[in-house]
Amino acid sequence: MTLKRKLQVIAFVYVIEGYPMGIYVDVLQVYFARLGVSTAELGYIMGLKLAWSLKVIWSPLIDRFGLRRHWIAASNVAMGSALFCVSVLGGDHLTMGIWLAVSVYCIASATQDIAIDAYTIGFVDDGGSWALIDKVESATNHVDFYYGNPGDIPFLGDWNGDGIDTPGLYRQSDGYVYLRNSNTQGVADLDFFFGNPGDMPIIGDFNGDGCD
Repeated sequence: MTLKRKLQVIAFVYVIEGYPMGIYVDVLQVYFARLGVSTAELGYIMGLKLAWSLKVIWSPLIDRFGLRRHWIAASNVAMGSALFCVSVLGGDHLTMGIWLAVSVYCIASATQDIAIDAYTIGFVDDGGSWALIDKVESATNHVDFYYGNPGDIPFLGDWNGDGIDTPGLYRQSDGYVYLRNSNTQGVADLDFFFGNPGDMPIIGDFNGDGCD
């Protein structure tokens, strides 16, 4: 994909990222005001924008589990469901159900922000792409898949003693190791903290048990 095409996609996803905040700050406020909700209650519910400030707390979860596009899709489903609940429960008073629905909306929107930012970084910097061949003399018999994030340090090893080398990653930013037991795209089968952020990994069977 050309850089121009990538930038077009990025512009589109950032429109998607921006509209939920506009709905929360402008559309919902007007909607509730027209239903007769008091100014005091409108002020209170605006406090839920704190979700966008606190998203750093759960941002590591988006980085470690699942694919970014799945997080984006799930966040949009959650926001749509929350808005549907608001339309059903709406009245001249902000009930507990409305508070819960708007809270879900704000948290889902903040989560989408995290996922889209991470997705666009990986989209421009095409990191995480693996291409493995089973014979040095033949590059036609190969497997391609994505695993990891841009900036991760890749390596291969036999992590479960089955005689097959599979991907491993070391993430220098947090000092975590992520190991996978098959040459396919997916989440890590084993992850653990080892060393200090910035260390360089060394792979080997150090105790002779057949596992690296």
